[in-house]
Amino acid sequence: MIFADFGEVIHSIPAPGYYSNGLAWDGSNLWVANIADASHPDNYWYRIFQISPEDGEILTSFSTNTYFYHGLTYDGDHLWGEHNYTSIEKLNNFGESLQEFSAIPLAVGLAFNQNDNILFQSTTQPGAIYKFDINTEEMIGQLTPNEPYEYGWGDLAFDGTYLWHVNVASDVIYKIDQYTGEILDEFPAPTSQCEGLTFDGLYLWTSDTNLEILYQIDIDYSQCGQCEVVWVDDYWGEQCCDAAWNQWGFDCEYMESEYGWDCAGCDCPYDENSECGDGYCNEDESIENCSSDCTINGCNTSNQVDDCFDDDCCPISWIGDGYPDCEEPNNFGCDLSCYNNDGGDCPGGILGDINEDGALDILDIILMINMILSNEYSVVADVNEDGSVNILDVIVMVNILVGGLP
Repeated sequence: MIFADFGEVIHSIPAPGYYSNGLAWDGSNLWVANIADASHPDNYWYRIFQISPEDGEILTSFSTNTYFYHGLTYDGDHLWGEHNYTSIEKLNNFGESLQEFSAIPLAVGLAFNQNDNILFQSTTQPGAIYKFDINTEEMIGQLTPNEPYEYGWGDLAFDGTYLWHVNVASDVIYKIDQYTGEILDEFPAPTSQCEGLTFDGLYLWTSDTNLEILYQIDIDYSQCGQCEVVWVDDYWGEQCCDAAWNQWGFDCEYMESEYGWDCAGCDCPYDENSECGDGYCNEDESIENCSSDCTINGCNTSNQVDDCFDDDCCPISWIGDGYPDCEEPNNFGCDLSCYNNDGGDCPGGILGDINEDGALDILDIILMINMILSNEYSVVADVNEDGSVNILDVIVMVNILVGGLP
């Protein structure tokens, strides 16, 4: 993390084309929509690029044909774009349309709340922000931040708690309450023609459509900014009740009742927003009255699974993450051995039986070599149990096949 002042530019890279006005972040790279590039007239008109945040290197791109895009956002799996001011479209990484519905005109910006599956869309003339349920494609809410101009509205970003909006008329970037639309803070945009906006997990990015530059901006981001009790763990980093939700899917009520954490002052957005079907088991929901949200242990179906040993809830992301969460007491607080041996992280059956067909043969050696070439690890493939999968494991497997199991 870079230490800088609120609103300070900490990094910049060249834009991939002229008038790059829509930005999205996919977890590793930036996506940029541009209308034209006079230096590449044949194939850079109406195009969306995936670029490196380090130096702006173009990684891939696709044409949007005669459609021009303004706002972009990413839902964790797919790209969403606003085109021609009137439509919102879900795209795969090759530009193929997966879903499309009508926007509120004049649409210019998009942001995505991945926790609630809510798509935010901004408009200009008049300026407003609308909320969409992407499953029903219905507009479910409207925000009207008190910005000084009804025109000049640009792209949106969402940092997990707050909305951010750039306005080219006021040359200001605003921090906005996602529930009320209240402006909570603001700072001057880096230049006078910034229109695109996205959040990369720590910082904002904005695009200058005149100078063809993308700016990375410090916003003093902290997922624990609202909490009164915050500390730093050597392994997990910054800790608080709001961080527990992002790390493990545990809400404030659970952390207080099960682990004795102090959640005073925390935002706790998922404690009192019960809605059966949203994937989060809270308030009075249970498997009996809302099986789409709750497991037997009362865990969230969207991001948790039941502990195989007791009534705990465990992050679903821990299955197959390379760390053995095996039968008690050989784990990191969760027994996930009943989920295909923790996705292969725990030994089960025959050591070396990578394809789990009950026998050791040449097919397992082929799979092991592929794992070595891909720099992958599996407890089952680590036949010499030295903590890595390499040529030594292949030699052991060959010896086993030649001489039989010891």
